[in-house]
Amino acid sequence: AAAERAIALDADEPSAHLALGRLFMLAGQHEMALEEMRTVVRANPNHARGYYGLGWVYWYGLADSATALEHYETALRLSPRDPMRFITLMVKGSALRTAGRLNEAIEVGRESCRNQNAGYLPRMHFAITLAKADRIEEARALLQEVRELEPGLCLASVRAARQGMHPDMLADTVDGLATIGLPETA
Repeated sequence: AAAERAIALDADEPSAHLALGRLFMLAGQHEMALEEMRTVVRANPNHARGYYGLGWVYWYGLADSATALEHYETALRLSPRDPMRFITLMVKGSALRTAGRLNEAIEVGRESCRNQNAGYLPRMHFAITLAKADRIEEARALLQEVRELEPGLCLASVRAARQGMHPDMLADTVDGLATIGLPETA
């Protein structure tokens, strides 16, 4: 409601469209999310978060890793000092993983974890990448770090937190975590 109100007040406000697009993604309304993210970059072609949002819709919602990667690259180029860069790197690494480009995914995943504010999510995504690359022991060690940062993490909570995620991307995420020993329940 707040995003829709902001758009009603100023239809060209990119941040309002970005917020609405994220909400549509989480609700599984991928085409509506895609249109909101396109509106962001039409309103401001230099809006790095808008390109991140487009990439997120393509990867998370539509399982189109190749198109997602194009948008992530644009976001990273537009905002090389973005304090949230680690998030864009995290999802770029995941898109590289699901595109089968594991060596690149490992490099990007490692970079995403270097940020002091990275928290557990980049490490979790990187652990999945390591698992997919058959680097199981490294992945398990990283999963231990993840579980220290997020003690209640389990496969059920991962599924519950990924509303609107494309079934293929969700399966990739859950399967990777199951491979390295994340339990079904906390």
